[in-house]
Amino acid sequence: MIRVLPVFLLLLLSACTKKQECVSSDCLEFHPIHLRVENTTSYDFTSLEVSPGTGEMHDYGILASGDTSAYFLYNDGGFHYGTIRAITNANDTFALFPIDYAGETPLEGGYYTYVLSGSNGSFWSSFRED
Repeated sequence: MIRVLPVFLLLLLSACTKKQECVSSDCLEFHPIHLRVENTTSYDFTSLEVSPGTGEMHDYGILASGDTSAYFLYNDGGFHYGTIRAITNANDTFALFPIDYAGETPLEGGYYTYVLSGSNGSFWSSFRED
């Protein structure tokens, strides 16, 4: 019994000091980012709202086809894709709503662009680090 106790204590202590794996967004480290939007679609947007995944939403306003917006600061950080809602001058609504960000790594602080593309009623986005 005396020989088993030190081995048991050693195993118990090593199990308690093991680094735990991050399994929720609570333990992710977010950095402020600057994000702009480039409209490569053939649509003129009369309203454009963007959230890079942290709940912070900005209204980019009007963004014509071929134009690029100014940067907006997102103090809560973000991901390489996010929620985007755009209304065209024909009053059509395009929206992208990610299901979740499980397994995604938050962006490092910096400057980024969401590039919006679309044609024939389809709408998608890509991402670029500036």
